[in-house]
Amino acid sequence: MKSQSVTCLLGMVILGFMAGNAVAETVHLAANFDDQPLDQPIGTNGPEYGQPVWVDPDITAIVRDYPLPTANLEIQDIDDYSAGYVRFEFLGSVELTSGFVTMSMNLWFHELSPGYSFQIGFREQGASAYNFCNLNFVEWGEVYCYDQDTNNGMVGTFEVGRAFPIIVSFDMDAGHYSVWLDGELAVDNEPHGVVGRGVGALICGCMNDPDVESHFNIDDILVTDQEIVTAAENPATDSVLTRLYPCYPNPCNPRTKIKFYLPGISAVDLSLFDLRGRRVNALVNDILSRGHHEFVWNGCDDQGRALPSGVYRYRLTNGFITETRSVLLVR
Repeated sequence: MKSQSVTCLLGMVILGFMAGNAVAETVHLAANFDDQPLDQPIGTNGPEYGQPVWVDPDITAIVRDYPLPTANLEIQDIDDYSAGYVRFEFLGSVELTSGFVTMSMNLWFHELSPGYSFQIGFREQGASAYNFCNLNFVEWGEVYCYDQDTNNGMVGTFEVGRAFPIIVSFDMDAGHYSVWLDGELAVDNEPHGVVGRGVGALICGCMNDPDVESHFNIDDILVTDQEIVTAAENPATDSVLTRLYPCYPNPCNPRTKIKFYLPGISAVDLSLFDLRGRRVNALVNDILSRGHHEFVWNGCDDQGRALPSGVYRYRLTNGFITETRSVLLVR
């Protein structure tokens, strides 16, 4: 049975705003794994089900409820010296040759050690001959980028033990792409060198890795046709970064409003935690349009039980950034 949330989202047009103008955004792929069976290999029924179309036999791809805040996909290398990938394709088997193609996702890395080598890449529909962009996450926390024509070398670093958001955005008409790592611009308008084909697939997996125990996790994959506009390009707009604002009132008794800004359509997790780090309320877990959003927390946990007075932290995570603020609940 199809996930109801995925069925409602996939293929629809979502309206957002930038610089005061309405912008239509089409979802080409949405995979957040929340409705997939836990601790089971992911199905391969395609984007209509929020699933890949292929999982190489040299890896496993299993849905977990850790370490990311919501259900996510654990990819593990199980074969010495063989590369293996999970392949996602776009709705309607499209290969996008014009306009913008923007992907966001959250990654989680577990260790830094020799042989640690994972890859996120963009290919054409149904094949893998053309390399629009590869991001390689390697042993000592370094990120390398290359495309059909150019090896850009090391473009950034990553950290283990936390959600690590990435964005890759293609201007297909110009033949360029840009990459943001953890909210920072890492590759700016680099020509990808592919002629005559379009982007139609996303691969996530392990490179030729002698360490068969290595694994990483992915979540909240979202591919749309939105254009990423930075503040430097248009000072009238917000930057590419998500903004989480102070809640009001604070202190609260018990209701408070939590507001945030999204620069583009993205998968959002907004949760409340106590000071021991235990999540007490998953307030929002959804795909939201660009713009300002407001949600009310009523001082209760997920079961509607009133929480005691004290300091709580509310955390916003999406494909752009993770940000945390505090609120004092007074009863």
